[in-house]
Amino acid sequence: MPLNKKHTRYAFLISLIIIMVMIVSLGFSFNHAKRQLYDSMSFQNALLEKSFTRTLQSVESSVVSVRNSFEREFHNNESDEFNLSVSLTLDIQSILAFSSHIRQIIITHNDEIVFDSSGRSTGENFNFSVINFDTSNAFKATSGLDFLSKVNGRFLPVSTNDTAHQHSMLVTGLKGHSDKDNYFWVIFALNPNYFDDIFLNKDNGNFKFPIGFTVHDILNNNLHSVSCSPCSNKPLNQFIDSGYNTALIGYKSAAHSLIQSTRYPIIVSLSISYADILKTWFFNNIGMFIMLILFAFAQVVLAFLLLKEFNKRTLIQDEVNLLAKAIDNANTSIILTDPEQRITYANPFTFSLFGFSLDFLLGKNPKVLSSGKTDISVMDDLRNSIDLGYDWQGELINRNSHGDDIHVDTKVASIKDDNGNVTHYIGIMNDVTERKSFLKQLEEKNLKLSQLATVFSHAQEAIMLCSCDGKILDVNTSFTKITGYEANEVIGKTPRILNSGYHSASFYNQMWASIINDGHWHGEIRNRRKNGEIFVEYLTITTVRDESNNVLHYVSMFTDITIEKTQEEKLKYLAYYDLLTGLPNRRLLMDRLEKSISQCDRHKRLMCLAFIDLDGFKQVNDSFGHNEGDNLLIFISKELSSNLRDSDTLARFGGDEFVALITDFNDLNDIHIILDRMITSSTSDFYTKDLTKINVSASIGATVYPQVEQGDVKKLLHQADQAMYKAKSSGKNKYVIYQHGDNVVSR
Repeated sequence: MPLNKKHTRYAFLISLIIIMVMIVSLGFSFNHAKRQLYDSMSFQNALLEKSFTRTLQSVESSVVSVRNSFEREFHNNESDEFNLSVSLTLDIQSILAFSSHIRQIIITHNDEIVFDSSGRSTGENFNFSVINFDTSNAFKATSGLDFLSKVNGRFLPVSTNDTAHQHSMLVTGLKGHSDKDNYFWVIFALNPNYFDDIFLNKDNGNFKFPIGFTVHDILNNNLHSVSCSPCSNKPLNQFIDSGYNTALIGYKSAAHSLIQSTRYPIIVSLSISYADILKTWFFNNIGMFIMLILFAFAQVVLAFLLLKEFNKRTLIQDEVNLLAKAIDNANTSIILTDPEQRITYANPFTFSLFGFSLDFLLGKNPKVLSSGKTDISVMDDLRNSIDLGYDWQGELINRNSHGDDIHVDTKVASIKDDNGNVTHYIGIMNDVTERKSFLKQLEEKNLKLSQLATVFSHAQEAIMLCSCDGKILDVNTSFTKITGYEANEVIGKTPRILNSGYHSASFYNQMWASIINDGHWHGEIRNRRKNGEIFVEYLTITTVRDESNNVLHYVSMFTDITIEKTQEEKLKYLAYYDLLTGLPNRRLLMDRLEKSISQCDRHKRLMCLAFIDLDGFKQVNDSFGHNEGDNLLIFISKELSSNLRDSDTLARFGGDEFVALITDFNDLNDIHIILDRMITSSTSDFYTKDLTKINVSASIGATVYPQVEQGDVKKLLHQADQAMYKAKSSGKNKYVIYQHGDNVVSR
């Protein structure tokens, strides 16, 4: 197609639209990055709060252990003068050895230091004013941890002049039980470096952005902090005034995630500046900005590429239309009947094959085409197969409108709805009259090749004549049309020139065993044309022998049934699979469930049938439309499938209902694990086209087979359905297992 001004204007317009879309996408990308970062901050901060709380619980346990040991020693001491026993000293040293978060332990008795784990101040008086603690509260009952102050110094100072080895330190303590004039304090100095190393490990890879971390005492805001530029006291005060336990607050140039400890009066905070977010996002998307700049200078080139793409799409559409015409004009008769076996449709080739008009055939039984010459056993086999719901394939002798016999290779299959009820029967017939006539002549009269020259040249089937050692002697015109090989290209070679590599060696071994033992073979085979294209052919190979029963030749006759096979596979897919999700449908599930019941009975293995119903799916359809609802069903089906093995089956039962068939497991523990995973995967985040996050859940009812009483498909489905409704009525987002007539809630 030539490039003109109109096309150029369209190309430039499309280019500008794409640029605008890229700019909008950048905006969405930035907002999405911010939202993801905020979610990550809140999650990471929750982990930090739990770790900090667990660490302080460990400290509290150590404090109480020391206090109890100390009080026991104190009360067991018969002398008025207190002496620290060796066992208590060993207990304290053991705690310090296994508690890296505790730097120092001091025990004071009437203001005198009677024990110092650092060994530097025993026997001296302790100055409580250094840690800003009022000892007037010493005789009031206390429990748990009291956070006293933050001091500078590697160890607790005895006086205000002790400032060597500056280091931030947390101090906490417990008052011992005593009378008014005889009291003691157990004081612990915590190690802030421990918290810094645990919670601000720069190599943990949790964030790609610079962050700040703080832990504040709610009462005085000075328990502990790590230097960070985005940290601010105002969001902390705002959070305390709000009365909430957790919040994500944006203030000035930073965002702050704050969580109050579930046990102690402290707040854990993570902070990040908006400047760092914007800077990092910019460098992560710098390629997009470069593309925008280059895009502006490449509009003319893009217009040309778009025009080329339009031409390509036009050619593809033409090919699709051509393929549709080829299917409509396939040399195969296709007849569709209703459950009462009345003809409802016949394709154009049926008219040319049998000579009956559509008006004549509609509403009639396909017996109208019968010649009455088909063997009774063949007809009985056909009727029995249809009654049992099985596909049937065989050869029938029909007649045309002139009364002439027509031999047709026929395939009959039933088409069922989701409830397993037959809605139609489909019959596919290939005319094999000429092939049958030719084979009959070969088998009965062993005609010479010269007598078959006319048939050989004009037969619609491809014919290949081979010598007794397998070399090709001659091929007819139809062979060239189907394979693309001229006669001079294959004569003298073996039929392996058509080998597609699709079939195994055992397939060809069985083929030749039939040819050698029975004198003939027929069936479907996949071969390769000269251009490399794979095609499906219906092949018949016949052995030609002389009067002494020696092999003279092998005659191969085949027709191209690629289009027919494609149609057959499409019809089977429509009959057994769900078009939206690609999962097995109800009919295929029923077939596999019946087989699984038989296998369980035979091999004494367990099987589980789980009925899955999505919670809140209707609200998704009502709020976001059916397209997003369909996308959600596809997403959930993939999430559920990821928790199953290849041997298991996940089927769409209808609407937002799924059924999982889990086979071959040892005990119920395996099923609990799989059902827990399916409950979790059903709540996975799903994003709509406008990046709106949607969460649904699932209620699952399951039943296990074998059972005490004999069960069948309908009974198992009914049990699983009952258990599912029990799960919904119990609060949803859980599963219930049906066992021995009782609903057992497992989660």
